[in-house]
Amino acid sequence: MERAARSAQDLAIRANTGIVVAVDGRTVILTAADLIKVREKETPPH
Repeated sequence: MERAARSAQDLAIRANTGIVVAVDGRTVILTAADLIKVREKETPPH
C-alpha cells in the first residue's frame, strides 16, 4: 500500500498535478508542490 502511494505521488509530481487523500476523515487535495515539500521534510540532509 505504501509503495502504491509513493508511486501515485511520483506520478503527480512528474505531471505537476495533485492527489486527493483523506486526512483525519477529511478530503484533502495535495498539489505537486505540497508533495515536494513533504518529501523534503522526510529526507534527512546528507
